[in-house]
Amino acid sequence: HPTLQGANLSQLDGTGIPVSAGPSLEHGTHVTSVIFGQHAGPVKGIAPRCCGVIIPVFTDGPDHSVIPCSQVDLARAITLAIDYARKRSCKGLIVNISGGQFSSSGEAHPLLADVIRDCNQQKVLIIAAAGNQGCDCLHVPGAVENVLAVGAMNQAGEPKDFSNWGERYRRQGVLAPGERIKGASPGHITSIRTGTSFATPIVSGVAALLMSLQSLNGKPISAAIVKDALLKTADGCDDDESTECQKLLAGRLKIPKATLFVLERTGIMGDNVDLSVQPSESVMNGEAPQPSTRLNRPFDIPPAVLPAECAVAPAVLPSDCGCGGGAKPNANGPQKVFAIGKLSYDFGTRSRREYFRNAVRSAPLNIGVPNVDSAEDMYRYLTHRPSVAGDYTILNGPVFGARTDVTSLIWILEIDETPVYAIAPRGPFSEDIYDILVSFLGDQLPEPDPNDSRVEGPKVGKGAERMSLAGTIAGSTRLFTGETVPVVVPDHRGMANWTTAILLNTISRMVGAGENAQAAMRIFLDRIFEQTRNLGLTPQDRALNYAVTDSLFVQGIFANEAEDKPFSGLELDTITVTKSPICRPDYDCWDISIIFFNPNNLMQSRRAVRYTIDVSDVVPIIVAGSKRSFTLR
Repeated sequence: HPTLQGANLSQLDGTGIPVSAGPSLEHGTHVTSVIFGQHAGPVKGIAPRCCGVIIPVFTDGPDHSVIPCSQVDLARAITLAIDYARKRSCKGLIVNISGGQFSSSGEAHPLLADVIRDCNQQKVLIIAAAGNQGCDCLHVPGAVENVLAVGAMNQAGEPKDFSNWGERYRRQGVLAPGERIKGASPGHITSIRTGTSFATPIVSGVAALLMSLQSLNGKPISAAIVKDALLKTADGCDDDESTECQKLLAGRLKIPKATLFVLERTGIMGDNVDLSVQPSESVMNGEAPQPSTRLNRPFDIPPAVLPAECAVAPAVLPSDCGCGGGAKPNANGPQKVFAIGKLSYDFGTRSRREYFRNAVRSAPLNIGVPNVDSAEDMYRYLTHRPSVAGDYTILNGPVFGARTDVTSLIWILEIDETPVYAIAPRGPFSEDIYDILVSFLGDQLPEPDPNDSRVEGPKVGKGAERMSLAGTIAGSTRLFTGETVPVVVPDHRGMANWTTAILLNTISRMVGAGENAQAAMRIFLDRIFEQTRNLGLTPQDRALNYAVTDSLFVQGIFANEAEDKPFSGLELDTITVTKSPICRPDYDCWDISIIFFNPNNLMQSRRAVRYTIDVSDVVPIIVAGSKRSFTLR
């Protein structure tokens, strides 16, 4: 689009979701132009000289509709955006999310909540739409703690009827112009749109200018000061609890007051203040609509005029990111993944599910009435093969006659029972990987009762609690539930599964640990696996996830327990992941520091052990000789 020519924009494709060509593109282009529109073009953006990264998370559905993304998709996109910015040493970071999911509680999925919490710790400001339901109700992520929510007002400063409000928004939300916002549309045209989606980038653009003001005057950028400025200078109703005042959230956006607040709090008041960066009001002036053949989409207009099924979104509706500007290829190659979760499977379509339902029921498995949704029944079906006589033989292992049945399933990795990746073996080791997947499915089954005679054949199940998945993202696929997840092409070298008990016994034998050491190791393992509940996308997360799957890593921590007992009586305190200062060129090394404390004596010095993990390959490795133990104050 001409208004985005020259804008400093990059596009990432690590989510595996293809760039749209329909309504998702329209919405994203409009939002992008409100922030980044160049002043030589038809749409003068709020912060045209700031840099931006765009990550598609939506796909186009039938009849010019948009397929929403899940909260996990949104968490993945935010993670990639922050990692991209960190690699380029960006100073002030803002995440604009022009959309959200209706939520009665306002609570986010644990993975999204963790990502938002990490953003807050890393001084990243997330700004998200309050939603268009027109009620005292909440949207995720706008209602999540530490997120700045944005409602919509008209040009007279009155809240729009469709703009959501609520007690939580009064603490963390502002109103901004959201009526008749001019923006770019595909086809080199402009359009006028209304909704909280288009108020959000106005606040994001203003926040970017306030951060720029700090930087231009030689001060460190503070996202906290900028957020406080937008909230505390907003023009609201103070303590009035009437509904009309609640609809103002914390208040109306006041740019001059917010600017003075930032200047005072940052300590840059004086005659030499650089105020050369001023917000443009061109997208907020209510110009007459340009000729356009595009219709408003459901996420642009009040739900009162929508079909009932559109009023409450089943997932996150647009828009976080579109694809305005010039797309740039991923310079680092395919997006690497090293994630920890549990294995499951999906059918993709109703017809495929019916096929498996009939196939499983027709096979004489001697297990009563088979259930296609039962992992145990599916495992037994996949590990059967017909004999020459036509009957079925139960095999003790992942060998099967109907290879197409195994490859027709969509194998998925779940975190907290949420599908996050589809697993698609390819290449010369694909058959071996399918064998591994079937074997892992059986290992995850509960340990059988040896006295149970209801099922013929070998008893399966080891109660495996976790598996690791290493690979690269290559596209996306839609599940039977309607969710779209990235497809990971796995690397068999990074696939393993285990139970905490088996891992504990193995390490105990290695180090000759007694009962006390075993108890300490169990507490350590239980807590450290809680730290690895992430999507395994960033180098830091891949390093951490790999470290806790390597028994040698844990063995090394407790290896001296039988000698000088350095960790006797200590428990896990924190885990830190930092860029390693020592690494060969073209390698990507990270230091994992595990810090322990004495719960019975908080005055005792803390103990730490550090390893270096190289994540430059799809399957990370521990750098030989990198282990260090030391004491902290």
